Amino acid sequence: MKPQSTHSVSGHMAKLSDILVIDRLREDNAETKAYIEGELIPSIAEVGLIQPIVLAKLETPISGQNIYGEDTLSSLRLVAGWSRLTAFMYLKHTEIPYVFREELSVADLHVIEVEENIRRKAMSWQSQCIGIYKVHNARELKAAKRHERWGQRATGALL
Repeated sequence: MKPQSTHSVSGHMAKLSDILVIDRLREDNAETKAYIEGELIPSIAEVGLIQPIVLAKLETPISGQNIYGEDTLSSLRLVAGWSRLTAFMYLKHTEIPYVFREELSVADLHVIEVEENIRRKAMSWQSQCIGIYKVHNARELKAAKRHERWGQRATGALL
């Protein structure tokens, strides 16, 4: 039996089933699962969620998978907090506190995810490369639309 948790909520709550989990950079591996089960779940069960997850609100709902692996139509996309979201699922919560990051481009979403994961816990070099590649391509496209240049140095300085 998984421990149940309590947490105080001063902000918004989202249903776990409404949150789209798409295009994640970090892989689900044994180390991440051990962290969730051995550290994060007990911490949340004892003291509650310290930092809410970060969501982006899409202009138009899209079809994708939620944390349960179910296909759903939603306008809520996970930006940061997959481990926290997973812990809440294991703790059998149906809602989770969140904050919004508004008006984010695809590149911005990737920058936030890479930034959070690099600072918190080392990503595999493969995940880092994929993240840098995605950020670089998205920023390059954004710059091209404005008739500007974006190169590897700019991506390096950004990250």
